[in-house]
Amino acid sequence: MIPSKLSRILRALKYIITGKGSIFIGDIAYVGDPISVKTNMYRGNNTMYRAYPGQYCLAITKDMDTEYQEVTHFSVHENIPLYRVTFETCKPVLTSPLNSILVSDIHGWRIADLTKDEIVGKRAPCYVDGDLEWDKIVAVEDLKRRVTMYDISMGEHNTFLTGEGVFLYDTASIHVPITNKGIEDSFKMLPSRNIVWEATGLALTRPEHAAASGLYLLTGTPEGRKKVNSILPKEYAVTKQMNKSDVSDMIVRMEKDDVNNLGRILNELRKLGDEHIYETGLTLSLEDMKPMKNEREKIIRQINSDLAKVPKKDRSIDIVEGVFSKHMGERSKMIVNKLDKSNPLSVMLSAKARGNPSQFGDLVISPIGVKGSAKVEDPIAHSYIEGLEPWEYYLAASGARQGVIGRSTMTAKPGALASELLATANQISIGDQRGDRMNVIDLPVSDPLELEDRVVGKDIKVGNRTIIREGTVLTPKMIQTAKKEGISSLPVYTPLGSTSSDGTIPALAYGVGRKGSFHEPGTNIGVMSAHAVVEPLFGSAMGSFHHGASLEEKQLGYPRIRQLLELTKKLPHEATLSSETGSVESVIKDEVGGHNVIINGKKHYVMPGNTPKVKEGDKLTPGDPLSDGPIQPSQIAEYKGLDNARLYMVDELKKNLPNLKRRNAEVIVESITRWGQIIDQGDSEYLPGDIELISKLESINEDIGNKVTYKPVFKGINQLPQITQGWMSQLGFRNLKQVHKKNIAEGAEEAKHSYSPTIAAAYGHEFGLGEKGKW
Repeated sequence: MIPSKLSRILRALKYIITGKGSIFIGDIAYVGDPISVKTNMYRGNNTMYRAYPGQYCLAITKDMDTEYQEVTHFSVHENIPLYRVTFETCKPVLTSPLNSILVSDIHGWRIADLTKDEIVGKRAPCYVDGDLEWDKIVAVEDLKRRVTMYDISMGEHNTFLTGEGVFLYDTASIHVPITNKGIEDSFKMLPSRNIVWEATGLALTRPEHAAASGLYLLTGTPEGRKKVNSILPKEYAVTKQMNKSDVSDMIVRMEKDDVNNLGRILNELRKLGDEHIYETGLTLSLEDMKPMKNEREKIIRQINSDLAKVPKKDRSIDIVEGVFSKHMGERSKMIVNKLDKSNPLSVMLSAKARGNPSQFGDLVISPIGVKGSAKVEDPIAHSYIEGLEPWEYYLAASGARQGVIGRSTMTAKPGALASELLATANQISIGDQRGDRMNVIDLPVSDPLELEDRVVGKDIKVGNRTIIREGTVLTPKMIQTAKKEGISSLPVYTPLGSTSSDGTIPALAYGVGRKGSFHEPGTNIGVMSAHAVVEPLFGSAMGSFHHGASLEEKQLGYPRIRQLLELTKKLPHEATLSSETGSVESVIKDEVGGHNVIINGKKHYVMPGNTPKVKEGDKLTPGDPLSDGPIQPSQIAEYKGLDNARLYMVDELKKNLPNLKRRNAEVIVESITRWGQIIDQGDSEYLPGDIELISKLESINEDIGNKVTYKPVFKGINQLPQITQGWMSQLGFRNLKQVHKKNIAEGAEEAKHSYSPTIAAAYGHEFGLGEKGKW
């Protein structure tokens, strides 16, 4: 990178004779297009370029030594004041007033400001014949001239010296991928490559707000649809009016079909929607939000009528809120049905562009009631547009306060759960196409979205005719065919119980991705599934803030989800299970509200607050629930086997997260329940109490005579990482002091290449060199 002496002499002569030109720090080879252009404090431009690799410059290290470092960026600084610093023995240097000269004082080494600091007499480093020297500064002179100066950035050190003795200081660092693999990975992160979220199959980007309203109005007329269709491929031509959800579904279909230039199509749709809504002059005013008094009075009459049927002594907060919630849902229907279609509110609601009927109900009908308002039984009788009376404001403000507080406290809980879940699931990766353990479950054809993209686990036959073969990826057409043939459920491969002995999940067990192809080995479906579980919880926590804790707001079941994932030992209102095989002989209520259920002469007690689900004469087997309430998965495993316990956990996750894809729930449950604890080591090398993958233990049992006996481990995500992962991975979780002391005492070891990213990131040197998903 050092230029020829002749080149330097010619530049220097030009500068001395004409006063024009530049002070070069070497012939740096850099990429032609700048990566940033910013205005500096001297009203000139600072332009940064990426330097080509393989060029080096001498750097002063933190230990005040020198070493050659590779140049990463090259910067051009215009209109910089020129200063000259003269040394006692070293040759003078020309420099900028800021971020240039390194001097020592009583506080140590620092970068001097030549416009303010008095540095004459202080020592500074200078470069002489290949050596770093420390020399006294004897003069600092402002040459009263503005010039163009050049700067370089290097990967590690901030302060540099060139061969000419010019000081440089790194003013900005930008990390740019330069290897082919790094550039390839960076392109995968572009928004145009991530239009649909793999974890949920939902569109990550789509026309929103004003653009969504504009497209809704456009697609409501033949002329408008023609404009929209001019942007879309012919096979996706719009034939009806489309709201934001419809457009989102269309985007998902196009992305799955790998439509060319989908990013450009999205931008054009958004631009068209924005332009149309601007041209229509759609504006919301107070005149558009006229109170709907008749509708409000009808709801309040219904609420008061239902409350009158409940004796005052029995009106608990749950009962009162239940009555309010029952009738508040009618507000949404009234809003949609009563608003004039030309009303901007109606346009926004119908387009699903902004807000929802519940929020507009607060504006034009009434908030009616909010959560946590003690036993106040009078509905709020005014809308926000009319203004609230003091007592109504007090109640509504209570909901607003809950929303503000909930935004902080309720989002913290999913955040903590996410940390635990990621630490548990981050080692679930795709392995080979088929594994040594492949499990199959039956899923109903009544829910085609859960079957689509999954792989058939057995041949599907109708009579002697095979209509779908094992290994086939299910499509909507296949599912519809099976339904017409009278088939109620289809057997598909599942991640549940399909962990291979190396800890991976077979590609067939998870199914295909959004592009219709199987995931590559190493794809971390554990992290993907963890995000799919936690993300809706954040949205639900924010719901109270956006809805003011309205009783109409639908909350996801965070407490139950946490119980399932952390496998809480004590469950409130836990269900009672049968321990017997036989018929129910009697169900007798006691004086405190509980029930005694007698089976084969054995009494099973149902706690007060739980409702019995059985009656006299019902036939039962061990593990059947006798009452409502949550069940411990470990109890189901004890009575009905591990597979049934896993299915129960998946069903409960789906019940509390309706939009969660079932296969992602299956991945999470598998990550929690795939471990076994050794009871008897048999002919293996394990010891009683050791924890190992059940799939690996089963594989070992195939090769030994005296089998290993084990029991399933039921530990939650708040404990599991510390008993199933290596010592360094455990340090990425919690209880660091105890874990460190324990593992030092035991001389614990962990492989550099594993499915845990922690040790790979800490070791660094061989990061990403593992195979089949190992780091």
